[in-house]
Amino acid sequence: MRRVCLLLLFAMHVHLGYAQILQKTISLSMDHQPLSTILTEAGKQAGCKISFPADDVAGWKDMSIHCAGKQLDDALAQLLQDTDLGYKALPNAVVVFRKAASPAARQQERTVMLKGIVKNEAGSPLPYVTIAVGTTGVMTSGNGAYFLGNVATKATVRVSCVGYEPRTFVAEDLASVSEVVLKFGRHSLGVVEVSTAYQRIRPEQSTGAVAAIGTKEYESRISTDFLSGIQNKLPGVLINKDMQFEGNSLFQIRGLSTISANKQPLIVVDGYPTELTLDAINPNEIKSVTVLKDAASATIYGVRASNGVIIIERKQAEIGRTKFAFRTTLGVTGKEKYNTYRLAPSDATLKYLRDSYKDGANVPSDWTTYRTSYNFYQPGFDILLDKKAGYITQAQLEERFAAMGAYDNAADYSRLFLRSAINQQYDLNLSGGTQQATYYVSANYTRNRFSKMNNSDSKFLLSGRANYNFNKRLSLELTTDYLETKDLIAPVPNFMDVYGSEHFQKADGSPAAIFAGSYMNPVFNDTIIKKGLYDNMNYPLINMNEVNDRNRTVNNKVIANFTYRIGHGFSFRFGGIYENSRSDLKHYASEKSTEAHQYVNAYAEQTASGILFNIPRGGYINQKNISAVSYTLRAQLDYNKIIHDQHSFNVILGAENRKVVAETSISSTFGYNDQTLLQQPVDYNKILTGYWVSNFAGRNPTLNFDQLFGKAYQDDRYVSGYFNGVYAFRGKYSLTGSVRVDQSNLFGTDPRFRYKPLWSVGAAWNIDQESFMQGLTWLDALKLRVAYGFNGNTSKASIPQIVARYSTNLRTSPTSSSLNLASMENAALRWEQTKNLNTGLDFRFLGRIYGSLDYYQRNSVDLLADAQLDPTKGASSAKLNAASIRNQGVELNLHADWITRKRFNWNTGIALARNTNKVEDLYVNSKLLSYTYLANNYVVGYPAGAVFSYRYAGLDTNGLPLMYNAAGKLKSPGYAALDEGFSDLEYNGAGIPTITAGISNRFDIGNFYVYFMIDYYGGFKTRIPAPSIYSTRPLAGAENYFREKGDEQRTDVMGLYPYWLYNSYHSYVYNYANTRVVNGAYLVLRDITLSYNFRKMPAIKRMGFTNFEVKLQASNITTIGLNKYNYSIATGNYARRYLVPTYTIGLFTNF
Repeated sequence: MRRVCLLLLFAMHVHLGYAQILQKTISLSMDHQPLSTILTEAGKQAGCKISFPADDVAGWKDMSIHCAGKQLDDALAQLLQDTDLGYKALPNAVVVFRKAASPAARQQERTVMLKGIVKNEAGSPLPYVTIAVGTTGVMTSGNGAYFLGNVATKATVRVSCVGYEPRTFVAEDLASVSEVVLKFGRHSLGVVEVSTAYQRIRPEQSTGAVAAIGTKEYESRISTDFLSGIQNKLPGVLINKDMQFEGNSLFQIRGLSTISANKQPLIVVDGYPTELTLDAINPNEIKSVTVLKDAASATIYGVRASNGVIIIERKQAEIGRTKFAFRTTLGVTGKEKYNTYRLAPSDATLKYLRDSYKDGANVPSDWTTYRTSYNFYQPGFDILLDKKAGYITQAQLEERFAAMGAYDNAADYSRLFLRSAINQQYDLNLSGGTQQATYYVSANYTRNRFSKMNNSDSKFLLSGRANYNFNKRLSLELTTDYLETKDLIAPVPNFMDVYGSEHFQKADGSPAAIFAGSYMNPVFNDTIIKKGLYDNMNYPLINMNEVNDRNRTVNNKVIANFTYRIGHGFSFRFGGIYENSRSDLKHYASEKSTEAHQYVNAYAEQTASGILFNIPRGGYINQKNISAVSYTLRAQLDYNKIIHDQHSFNVILGAENRKVVAETSISSTFGYNDQTLLQQPVDYNKILTGYWVSNFAGRNPTLNFDQLFGKAYQDDRYVSGYFNGVYAFRGKYSLTGSVRVDQSNLFGTDPRFRYKPLWSVGAAWNIDQESFMQGLTWLDALKLRVAYGFNGNTSKASIPQIVARYSTNLRTSPTSSSLNLASMENAALRWEQTKNLNTGLDFRFLGRIYGSLDYYQRNSVDLLADAQLDPTKGASSAKLNAASIRNQGVELNLHADWITRKRFNWNTGIALARNTNKVEDLYVNSKLLSYTYLANNYVVGYPAGAVFSYRYAGLDTNGLPLMYNAAGKLKSPGYAALDEGFSDLEYNGAGIPTITAGISNRFDIGNFYVYFMIDYYGGFKTRIPAPSIYSTRPLAGAENYFREKGDEQRTDVMGLYPYWLYNSYHSYVYNYANTRVVNGAYLVLRDITLSYNFRKMPAIKRMGFTNFEVKLQASNITTIGLNKYNYSIATGNYARRYLVPTYTIGLFTNF
């Protein structure tokens, strides 16, 4: 009984406490205020806390109340009478809540459907934006689209994304708009997202080393090809067409990570790695370019990611009516100015010829010898022979040489073989659609007329992309591309390979022959013509029109990706890509061409009955057909969800199947006529068996079977499984992990390596989110990240099975078929791997300066390279996983919006990177001679492509080079004991730039902007070519060559010397002297672009244009070499002092 009484008394006390709170009096007079503000003020006056659900109260923004001395109970009743909210009292608090609607009311309650696109201020769609109604909601897709049905009209909808200022809408208001724009927030890193093509990761959650540019930055300049648009804009990406390494232009990410495999980055377009060339990328369609540089970002690509990955996303359609965009550009590059070249006087070679043969007295033969053999000959030799034979006097010799030396063919070369280069580009696209289906169709035609006559190419690209939303769960992305390229290449002689005194035309204007490529003196040429053979001399003006390479390539690509949204954060994606490519390469030399003539003459045979032509008279055609088919199938489960606003999960799990099949065939025909299509038979057994000795033209080019006929087939297969997960807590801390297992027929069968996974782990800390950082108002964002993992690479230099190539055994008669061993069996063969450690800092401060700073180490091991074997195994060497290279470096990516005004903006971009590498392990024959290291790009303990040279000591009294050995002792270079191997060389530095920098500035003034780009390459050495009087066009200084004893005191240029004292080491020391190694650093003013937009002009508006922009651009304007010669590699060769700028005008319209 007592317990019951106590409970009753307690209940009465609580009830009286509730009543006392509601009986407190307040006075309010507020107009057009948010309900939350009024409730907060009421609570303050009543001395209690009034709690309310923010989402439910936020929709009531225009509330008014006037009361004086009213009890809190009455005031709340008055305030909430027209809302769907109620209230109740608790001890020391009042709770406002949303009333539960009656079943009838719920049936009548109106709902709306929310759909649209979320973008940032730059107009780019935003993925992974949360559209929340209370505790439920959705995230935007990759193209920023969202869909949410059955939302109450008065419900509060919150649109939020990390790094952006959130926005709140009433549902019925949001339903009336199709586009929501979010502004960058204070804690934004200035990056929209990180895309790996497999998944999209919020920038604050990324732990890997990533660099990206968007449409605005890419299109600030006029780009006619993909690579020029990203050159020196992404730190760590080295793109340099001025330099070559192992025959290819420099295109690397964070240095070299392989020796025998492909050294270029993996290119991913629209979510899939492509087997096609970069020609298939239309620079006008670039939405964004993202570079994955370390394991945390790129491990998902497995054994193809060691060189880095470049993700290219192309523009997509936007919902709305059909929109058109048309662009056209015209670029002109002037002709070369040879009068600015660093060249010796045009008569220098003639003076050396006279000095060498003492004006004919020392010529070792006479006209009779020259009429009966194809002996050595060069312009001016006929004058010496005439003098020796007594046909002319010394005065006549002087007169004839003076006439030859007075002529310089540079102007004629430019007139006859060169023209202004022209690039034309036309691009049209249309896009539009609805929530259910969008489309984007583009067509591009590009034509290049090259500076050399009769050389051109063209490209036609047609692309279609569509997105279909079948329902709220199932959607399809469909892409199809068609690319056709055509090349026309005709032979034009290299200016530097032609003697300056040679004529290209005779006095009557007919074509004249030149020395280079003739392989015969003109006197003996007349002899064989009389015998019935062809004219063997090289006539550039004829060959330019009678020899050509016509290449045609057709590429097709189809991508289909289905997405099924399972719900609760899960979605399932499946699809794939199919690519095929066919190239037809046709080389044709007509019967009038020097090439056809020389093949016929080389294999002509003197018989008792006359001349036997083993190669029939007529034209020559060589055809090569290359086809490639590839496909990738992918299935992937995604989980992307934020739980309780604290835990964020972004996880993918998938599998891939990839196959690439390539076929090549080669065929040749002689005695061919391109008009009649007739051909004649050839006895290949006869001419290709053994060593052919020509009766008439022993120096002419010869044939080999592989050049004429061949067939190849290659089948690469891959099966892969992968996982990548991102976990973030409270937007402050992130953890990432990635695992991928690849299997291929290119790998060995050893179980120790066969299933070894590639993996990475990473962590990120958004320091700016911590409470102790909140007082630093100037610091907007600061993120520390660290990652470690393994990337892979696949080399085709060796495969697990024994490989033998079909060959023709020329040592038998008749010729027989044979096999040549190409690769030995290697069960332990495995993919190359690169261990990556990356530490980075992402930052943003003062609201306008943002970027990243990275330090990395990359250790590439198990690289395929030559290794020594026990000869009893069948070979003395083979390619094994036995080499390693280490890279390390630092990168800075900085963007600054210095001034942001309505009519004036100034922003700067800086991409700075330093990379050093060292070969750490590699088999090297310790008995190699010194000169073999000069062309060896991989020497243990030194950078790949290191520059080595001899310690030059000038010329001796005979005019031959001297050198110092490692001990500083003077010696003459030579064979055997005189060659002390590697110690005879000194290391000068890296041969590949270790420092790259790109600085861009853009100034926007109203509708006008100016943009310019400066490139810097440094931290490397380059070699100045030695002046050689023996060259067809000697460099400046070569005319001061050594002539007699004592000249060694005034010159170090080789010239006359006793030939019996000469050996090839003299040339090595002379051409690779340390005195000719200089600092290779240089600057290039690459672009200046001016743009004006006429879109606001009334006439333009009346024509229906929403954008009408005209751009003018000058490219490759000037370069400065940071050495005493002002030599810049950007010029292409040392003789060339200046660049030839390209001037481009472009029209960019939208309507």
